Amino acid sequence: MKKHFLYFFVFLSVSLFSSHQEKMLSQVAEVQINKDWLLDEGFKQNQANINELIKTFSSLYKIPYPKIANYNGDVPRGRRFRQMSQKSYDRYLARISRKEYFVRDIHGLLHATRATFFSQVFIRIYEKYLGESVSNKPLLGIAAFFHDTGRERGGTDYWDSESGALFEHFLELNHKSQEEVKLYGLALKEKDPKGEVITDWKEFLSNENRIVHDADSLDIIRCKPKIFDINYLACASSLDKGVLDVLEKEARIFIEHTKKKNYQTFIEFESREPYFDLLRTFYSLHKEKSCFPFLYEIMKEAI
Repeated sequence: MKKHFLYFFVFLSVSLFSSHQEKMLSQVAEVQINKDWLLDEGFKQNQANINELIKTFSSLYKIPYPKIANYNGDVPRGRRFRQMSQKSYDRYLARISRKEYFVRDIHGLLHATRATFFSQVFIRIYEKYLGESVSNKPLLGIAAFFHDTGRERGGTDYWDSESGALFEHFLELNHKSQEEVKLYGLALKEKDPKGEVITDWKEFLSNENRIVHDADSLDIIRCKPKIFDINYLACASSLDKGVLDVLEKEARIFIEHTKKKNYQTFIEFESREPYFDLLRTFYSLHKEKSCFPFLYEIMKEAI
């Protein structure tokens, strides 16, 4: 444990993290996990390992946004973060404590868990249809879960670098190789290339980078269902239109069902294992309505 805290303080001494993000770092540093959860051990066991990791780190998405948002990079011209008055911030915290308001709402635990689910879908799509692979499937799943941890506000994500650095810290604490730390850190830090449509597969650094991007981007349906463009996926230019059409159709059904307020309340406040509960919902919906023939074929062995 002492060694973990040594890593933590050395890391902080050279970082530019805000006090909000330091809370995240502290939580990650204080948790000891079963190292076997990070091993690639076959599809079903990988899903169980991801479930344990999300159970362990779901509290990261329950840390409220700070009163004053911080950003270490260059904020685009004319862009200003909306700061909360003390009165508004106190009300925000009070509503969270009474479970009247989700800590992060659009970019919270439910979105991160669903992005993890989609990351596992894309791993198999990349393998089956594109002949592409990743180095560690459960590690990619938990990377997808971490992708919004550094956020300090909703809207455009200006905190990919902070989320990536937090995940790098997690990997270092758990003695992953420097190659893995760099690979998965950059998958988050460089999650989104410039522009609204991906025209070149080579805009991305790795398959890990592409899949984190695709998992997050597919879940944009939850907040922009009418203007979502499947061509923003890294894999869009390489997959047949028929595959893209059925993927989008079934993802829309799943997202529409699981974005409802009562379901988000369940995941945010009641669920003890958010990832497995999301998978159970997926299976239950398919069993009842046969609405996911494509996704079910991909994910049927998960639990």
